[in-house]
Amino acid sequence: MSESTAVRPSGAPAASGMRGAGALTRWEMVRAVMRLELLIAWRRRDTAALLVLCALGALGAAVPGLRGWLGIFSPENLVYYLPAAVLMVVLDLWRPSREARMRQLYAALPVTRLDVLVARYLLLAAGWVILFVGGTAVLLAVGGLSNDAVGRHLTYLFLFGVIAAVEPVLLAAYGGTTSLPVLALWGIAIGFCLEMPVIFGVQTALESMPQQVVLAGGLGIIAVLSAVGLGVSWRICCRIYLRQDH
Repeated sequence: MSESTAVRPSGAPAASGMRGAGALTRWEMVRAVMRLELLIAWRRRDTAALLVLCALGALGAAVPGLRGWLGIFSPENLVYYLPAAVLMVVLDLWRPSREARMRQLYAALPVTRLDVLVARYLLLAAGWVILFVGGTAVLLAVGGLSNDAVGRHLTYLFLFGVIAAVEPVLLAAYGGTTSLPVLALWGIAIGFCLEMPVIFGVQTALESMPQQVVLAGGLGIIAVLSAVGLGVSWRICCRIYLRQDH
């Protein structure tokens, strides 16, 4: 594929020769890719629907009297299925059909494949942090912590963290040969397999320790494991994505 219609390889002249005096730095090019990705995502209808759901959840958390009126869109309900929607929007960056359309836009920028991958993982990490902090804040804002609420929150966060780390690798490695629903099921299956010990561990901890201690300790462990998981995912995805012929 010609340079005019593809993202330049990591070691192509664009990565070195175009970064002389007055050229954009790597961080500036990564930011340019991030802005482009966000601009395209902003124009999607499902992104607008996601923002509406976030606004409804925030409204219910700020005005307790509206929670009954919001029904299934109340924050205590949104905190469980909104994270899945957030992750789907972010993971859509790796969708093969979207990748094909984005190549021409990438070609208009002096960026390499590594710049694109860095931008995507930064957006993925930002989305995960928003999900992690926002979901926990809503859980605490609605009050009334129970063993069930703490257990569900921790196991859901762990599951979504696994999916966030696994799906980019699956999409980069098999996106061109395997359908998206199958890859999504693979990621969910891997997440459920890794989640089973977590479920038993959380339940055991809740039986012997206060809910606040279990929640704080669980969030700390999940944060560390998520950072490690995304780091491993990044390394594997680099080996796959940078060697592909785009």
